[in-house]
Amino acid sequence: MQTHSISYREFKGYKDSVFPVTLFRYTEGFRGVCILLPGLGYTSHMPLLYYPTRYLMALGYDIWRFEYEYGRFEDFLNAPPKEKRKWALGDILLGLEELFESERWKTPLVVIGKSLGTRVMGYLFSKDQRFKDALGIWLTPVFKSRHLREELRQTFQRSLFVIGTSDPHYERAYIKELSKRAEFRVLVFEGADHSLEIDGDLLGSIDMVKRVVEEIREIIEGGR
Repeated sequence: MQTHSISYREFKGYKDSVFPVTLFRYTEGFRGVCILLPGLGYTSHMPLLYYPTRYLMALGYDIWRFEYEYGRFEDFLNAPPKEKRKWALGDILLGLEELFESERWKTPLVVIGKSLGTRVMGYLFSKDQRFKDALGIWLTPVFKSRHLREELRQTFQRSLFVIGTSDPHYERAYIKELSKRAEFRVLVFEGADHSLEIDGDLLGSIDMVKRVVEEIREIIEGGR
C-alpha cells in the first residue's frame, strides 16, 4: 500500500526572490527520490514534466518539485547566462538542504530537468559528489551552452537525453558524439521543438510524451 503526504515550502533565495517547492512524500511504499527542475517558462504542470513525475510517484518516489518562476523577474531575465545559472543553482541547493540531511538521500535518486533545469543539472552531475549515483533525465537540454557541454564531458552517471530536431539547441553532430557514450541514451524526435511538440500535430506530440515515459520506465525497471 502506498500513502503519501503533500506539503508546500517557500524559500527566500538569490536577491531575496521567493520560490516555492512542493513535496510529495511517501509514508508507506517509499522507493526513492525524484527532484524536478522545470524550465524558464515550461512549468512542472506541463505534459513533459507532469507525466514522468506521475509515473515515478506511482512507483513510490518522493517528489521534490521546484516551482520557481524566474520569468517574472526582470533581474533574472536581464542577467547574463552565468548569473542566471548561479541564481538557479543557489536556489535549488537551498531548497534541497533538508533532503541532503535526511536518510532518504541515501536511496535511489532521479533528477529530471527541462531546459533551464539542465543547466543546473550540468553542475550537480559533474561537480557535486552527492549526485554521483543519480539517474539523469535531461529534457530538451541547452546543448549550445559551452558550460553545459564541458560539464557533460565530466558527467558519468546514467542519463537519458531527449530533444527534437526543430529545437534551437539541436546539433546533429554533437548528438551523434553524445550517443557514443555507453552511459548515455539519446532520444531524438523528428520535427519536435523546444517544448517537444510538433506544430499542427497534437496526437504526435502526445505520443512523444508517452515515448519519453516508456523510456524512463525501461531504464528504471529494466536496470539499464
